Amino acid sequence: MTIYPTETDLYVLRQEIAEKPKHESYLEKLRHEHVRWQQLTTQEALICQQLENLTASTNVEAAKTARDEKNALEQKRVLLEAEILQQTQAYEREKGLAQQASLECERIKGLFQQSHASLDSEQAVLKEMKRVLLSNISGLPEDWQAQAASLDAVGLQLLDQKRETLSEYEQLHDDLRDARQSKVTCEQRIDELNRQLASYAPEACRPAVEVGQDLEAKRALGRQVDDKRNEVNQQLAKMEKQREQRKDLEQQKRLADRLARLYKVLADLLGRSGLQLYLLRRAEKMIVELANKTLHGLSHGRMRLELRRESDATISQTEKALDLVVHDRDTGQHAILLDLASGSQHFRIAVSLALAIGRYTSREARPVESVIIDEGFGSLDKAGRDDMIQELNVLREQLARIILVSHQDEFANAFPDRYSFKLEKGASRVSLMEAD
Repeated sequence: MTIYPTETDLYVLRQEIAEKPKHESYLEKLRHEHVRWQQLTTQEALICQQLENLTASTNVEAAKTARDEKNALEQKRVLLEAEILQQTQAYEREKGLAQQASLECERIKGLFQQSHASLDSEQAVLKEMKRVLLSNISGLPEDWQAQAASLDAVGLQLLDQKRETLSEYEQLHDDLRDARQSKVTCEQRIDELNRQLASYAPEACRPAVEVGQDLEAKRALGRQVDDKRNEVNQQLAKMEKQREQRKDLEQQKRLADRLARLYKVLADLLGRSGLQLYLLRRAEKMIVELANKTLHGLSHGRMRLELRRESDATISQTEKALDLVVHDRDTGQHAILLDLASGSQHFRIAVSLALAIGRYTSREARPVESVIIDEGFGSLDKAGRDDMIQELNVLREQLARIILVSHQDEFANAFPDRYSFKLEKGASRVSLMEAD
């Protein structure tokens, strides 16, 4: 037995449906190209007509003569532009040569200024050397000044040779002077030490061996004191290090305590009773507003959802999401719990909340395009079913697809696109129901 549609048929149908937007886009493109082609055809006809009119009203011979004159003028213009270009290039070359000559002149002028400054400096040095020479000559004995003033290069060389031969005696004279001065200093030091020895007490005059023994004992005692001092210094350094470590640990503890307080505050703000509860309550308010818009149509303005006030709920109930009560204008002025609502009321509320939650969760992403409602229509009376059919037809303008599952033929006949599912020989058979 052939079952239609088979999986292959459904797959082909899905592929065709999936490619429908592409075909529609291609068809729209062809339409635009056809309109454009018609516009271009119209323009071509208009241009041909204008060309015929211009040809009829224009003197062809005069146009050819003007064209020839224009070509001749164009050739002259090209020749003039070439000549201007050559003159411009020659001018640029001459200008470059002039700039190079100017730079060379500036360079020579700078070298002249440097040479002049160097000459002035040399003349100043020569003048200072003459002044120093005259000053040195004036410091010589009178009988040497005349000889020094008339001294030439040969005489200066002879004086240098004589100075070299006498330089050894000059060093000996300096050594003798230093030795005499050292002798006087040593004699003064000896006299001073003798006076100090004379002023010492008799008991201070002890043998050198005894003094050496006392000195060794004092040195040993000093070493012990140094060892003790080093040990104390080590202990002090260790205690100082421990004190610094304790300060660091206390600072870390204070920082850790502060971070712990901040983390606790942050945890409280972001916890169930903080930001999470705030976001939950804000989402609940928006979902209830969206649900009431749908519920208003499903109940002809009779029913309205409302969040239970915290004063009417226990602590465990306040943490519950979408803790709702329902107002029914026909059944009483007071709100009732959802658990006490009737079956038809439950169904209307469930559909409204499902649509509201879908719209809220997709408000910053893709909007809700489809909804599936499975059964639940049996709890409605005829008026309720009519209201539900009317509201679903309104939703068809907002949603791309609404899928209803029902066993009630009366409810199914209210919609144009209907499919029947039947179980035949262990397989499901789907058939499109014809409109009545």
